[in-house]
Amino acid sequence: MLNAGVLGASGYSGNELVELLSKHKKVKLAFAQSRSNAGKKTGDIYPGSKADIKYTDPSMDEINGVDLVFTALPREEAAAIAPKIKPVLIDLSPAHRFTDGYVYGLPEANFETIRNANRIANPGCYATACILGILPLRDEKLGAVAFDCKSGYSGGGRSKNYDYTENVIPYSLSEHYQKPEVAKFLKHAFSFTPHVVNAFRGLIATIHVFAELEDVEKKYADFYEKKHFVKVTREIPDFNSVKNTPYCIIGGISGTKEHTIIVSAIDNLLKGAASQAVENMNIRFGFRHAEGLA
Repeated sequence: MLNAGVLGASGYSGNELVELLSKHKKVKLAFAQSRSNAGKKTGDIYPGSKADIKYTDPSMDEINGVDLVFTALPREEAAAIAPKIKPVLIDLSPAHRFTDGYVYGLPEANFETIRNANRIANPGCYATACILGILPLRDEKLGAVAFDCKSGYSGGGRSKNYDYTENVIPYSLSEHYQKPEVAKFLKHAFSFTPHVVNAFRGLIATIHVFAELEDVEKKYADFYEKKHFVKVTREIPDFNSVKNTPYCIIGGISGTKEHTIIVSAIDNLLKGAASQAVENMNIRFGFRHAEGLA
């Protein structure tokens, strides 16, 4: 049995992680840390929670007494505490995605390196949808590529207040912090525009590729044939296609020979955060890839 703990357990992503780990057959959840909610139970913050876990504020010795620590903390807090953590670390924050010694935890691209990593940086939600949506084409001769992204407002975290009622909010139009993650995989010029929409969870990247391409649907189907949590479909995925699931669904592949449109959809709190972290845990500790996620 693997002993694991979650730091930042009362945030949106942390809560999803606690829910998944609490029913994982190979994991014992040693602590769910939340300074502001210590003593309360998950159901006090998230009505309908099935985890029935009490939040605590463990000491550093307690944190280092487990086999695996997940950090679902803000960037600065994750960066400050990570050097003190001795067990295997999976960081859901943006703090270590470009840090030496950390493996970028995108299973579809880095499965083998994740298996032997003691420091894993979970990808961002936008980056996950965009990279998975373009990965089968990254070795093609591409012209311009544009990622038009829409996310539910939970992506901003519990502290973010959006005026999302009857609204769509473009933001960080040129320098979103997850754009460099996409650039790391896609060695071509591209644009990336994120928007917050009036939905709690879900994320869609509508991808425009301007290049002469053939057999695109077959390329995607072949590339993802044996990947666990990516499905390729002829249908156009939407938020409801992926809500509360650990999948990335790629579909709607259409257009002309010179302009291809691809739609990549995920649940931003799961494949974009918590379930992908559990995938990384399963890979790292040799569990069945879909353990706790089916």
